[in-house]
Amino acid sequence: MSTCGPRLQEASDEVLAELARVGNGAAFAVIVTRHRDAVCVIARNMCETLQDAERVVRQTFLSAWSDPGALETDSGFRTSLYRLAMKTALVHRACASGKPSRPLDPWVPAFDSTGRLEASKGRWRVASADALEKMEIGELLREALQRIDDRGRAAFILRDLLEVPLKEAAVILETSPDVICGEAHRVRLTLRDFIDRL
Repeated sequence: MSTCGPRLQEASDEVLAELARVGNGAAFAVIVTRHRDAVCVIARNMCETLQDAERVVRQTFLSAWSDPGALETDSGFRTSLYRLAMKTALVHRACASGKPSRPLDPWVPAFDSTGRLEASKGRWRVASADALEKMEIGELLREALQRIDDRGRAAFILRDLLEVPLKEAAVILETSPDVICGEAHRVRLTLRDFIDRL
């Protein structure tokens, strides 16, 4: 295969990865262009600050370039890249904060005996009307995501923000589809409860 621009743009991820493994920088540049937005979504929603997210994005692609074997799996290139991005973000979070994430359970909305959602009892800080006017909804949701444990947040990001198929998300997070389904659903309920308070 020729390594000229238009042909590379049409090549599959696997072909590009194979070319990148033998040192083809142009092929790797296409990979970065093709997947940068998704890696940014993972990093930005897993990290507390924009600077941390930028470091995670750089480290993810640097790791993919410097260790050609890092993305060699039977599960496909995209799955391997997202797994690398998620692991890089989790390692960065652990090093940056020095403290474990909070568990999700205390934040999950409660249900009564009939299965109806109970009213919240002050689990989130109450924002004043002035504060709400100054903050964008994205910032509010990011604040809510920061209150969710890493496993739940990762499942939500993959399933709801990136719309990764359930089985692929399970491979990325090295767990079962049932766990991914449950975690993403619990985060949805938590975010819904947070939004209902606005």
